[in-house]
Amino acid sequence: MPQFRLISKDILHLFSRAGTRKEYLEKTVELLAERLGVPCVGIRLVGKNGQIAYEAYRGFSDAFWREENELSLQGDHCLCSKVIRGTLDPQDQPFATPFASVFCNDLRQYEESLNEEQKKTSYRGACSKHGYRSLAVIPIRRKDDIF
Repeated sequence: MPQFRLISKDILHLFSRAGTRKEYLEKTVELLAERLGVPCVGIRLVGKNGQIAYEAYRGFSDAFWREENELSLQGDHCLCSKVIRGTLDPQDQPFATPFASVFCNDLRQYEESLNEEQKKTSYRGACSKHGYRSLAVIPIRRKDDIF
């Protein structure tokens, strides 16, 4: 947990120095990738009409970005949209953290936990289809709202 406290502190420091929202989000993506030692990081923001587009990202292929950048909180059922809506399904609970995030270090394990109906109705599978094996979805809250 101390590593995350330091990262949080550095993210807040970036906020005070960034000139624009875009600059802040891009620097935050870089900081997270560097500190966590991961090649891919994306930050989605909830937009008008419930779209959750990537406002900043690093390491995603163009094909993955195109497929995933148009997600909607109303119509799409994947881990990202469920975490942001706060509506995890029972099959998601083994991968949920006490703070309503989701962490899965083996997406195949998650997929194997789903029955055929769940695979059709509550999981898009785009991350796995594009070769990603680990996933963390961490909502950023301001009071009771996730942004």
